[in-house]
Amino acid sequence: MKHKRQTLDWYVKWFASITMIGAMSIRGVEGLQLIDLTLSVVGVMGWLWVSILWKDRALILVNGLGLTFLLRNLIEYIH
Repeated sequence: MKHKRQTLDWYVKWFASITMIGAMSIRGVEGLQLIDLTLSVVGVMGWLWVSILWKDRALILVNGLGLTFLLRNLIEYIH
């Protein structure tokens, strides 16, 4: 599926992707777990939004479950 450039989903897709790459780049670094989880949540939320706009059920499933797991870990980390 070819998507137009400069549409809202195009910008959200790239922002979310870059955010997730940032999270992965610090994953496992001592003391940066909160930043990793926060960036991961933001990135996955962005991709979930895009997948809903695209009506792509596989991406909705992956990102919906991923967001659930990340939020659980973030809440556990904070408490």
